[in-house]
Amino acid sequence: ASLESWHRAEALRDAVTLALVDREDAAPTTAPPGWRCERVHMPRLDVSSTDLRRRIAAGESVDFLVPPPAARVLRRHGLYTGR
Repeated sequence: ASLESWHRAEALRDAVTLALVDREDAAPTTAPPGWRCERVHMPRLDVSSTDLRRRIAAGESVDFLVPPPAARVLRRHGLYTGR
């Protein structure tokens, strides 16, 4: 909802396609006007982003909690590891 307030939002809008993932327990996400968007359907996972970040920072595996490509990106870029 606040994408337009981001720094260089116009450049970002021109460079990316947003992935919209709807939650089973919430109303469908509305695509922001002017942005390229794709709806992604995936099964509900009962895990919080806070728990994922904590697990990664502690060196614990998240392989069973996120899709394999996501786990590879997290490892490759050292995301949430504090390094």
